[in-house]
Parts: sequence; structure tokens; C-alpha cells
Amino acid sequence: MTTDSFSDNRKKRHIYMDSKLDDLPLTMEAYRVYCHLCRRAGCDNNAFPSYKSIGEACFRGSFPNSPTDSLRRKAIAAVNELIAWNLIHKTSRSVDGLQTSNHYSLTDMEDWFTAPSTQSTLIRGSKQQKSAGGTPR
Repeated sequence: MTTDSFSDNRKKRHIYMDSKLDDLPLTMEAYRVYCHLCRRAGCDNNAFPSYKSIGEACFRGSFPNSPTDSLRRKAIAAVNELIAWNLIHKTSRSVDGLQTSNHYSLTDMEDWFTAPSTQSTLIRGSKQQKSAGGTPR
């Protein structure tokens, strides 16, 4: 039997977030995509959504009139930001040499970077060049 409260009668929250994630200076788009990938991942910490489905699930509510391709580009930029922080690994999946989807693996918190390996393109005025960061702790 499950319960919606702890033994001291405090209500359980539906979302738990570690302070390490909350303290990272992620863009709101990357943060939203990370939450989506966590929800989609199974017990093995792997998820397989398309950029299109990520864009629709994460950004359609805020940008109801945006073209699908615009939301897809936001999803790609957010995924790249998560990769730069080593929050996820992305592997292309292919059949007969043609890419069919991506495989996203959530990484352990101990492996997250203390600075991103690249600057996010979602930050206004950001340069699309590699930074000196990205060193594992």
C-alpha cells in the first residue's frame, strides 16, 4: 500500500530535486528538458525521445504559435547544454546506416561537470565557441 504522506504527516511532494541540480546555472530550457528526460527514462536511466517530441512536450505550452522546427531547434540546443554539463550522454541510433533516433543516458551526479564544456546557445548573446570549462570534479 502506498501513502501520500511521511510518518510525521508531512505531505509527499510529487517531485524531488537534488540541490546539486538546482544549483547548476542551467538555462530554463535545459532544465525543462532534463526533467522531461528524467520522466521518460526507465529504471536503467535511458530514454529515446525524438527532438521533435522533446520540443513539443517541453516548449509548446510556452510557444503555442511556434513552428515545430523552431521547438525542435530549442530541444537540440537544450540537449547540447545538458551534454556540456555531462548531465546526459547522447548516442545516435541507426539502422542500415541511417540515423533513426537518439539514445539518452542520464549520468550519475558524481560525474557532472563543475563548469560546462561549451557555452549554451540558448543564452542570449552567447558565443558558439568552446570554453575552458568542462573539467570533471
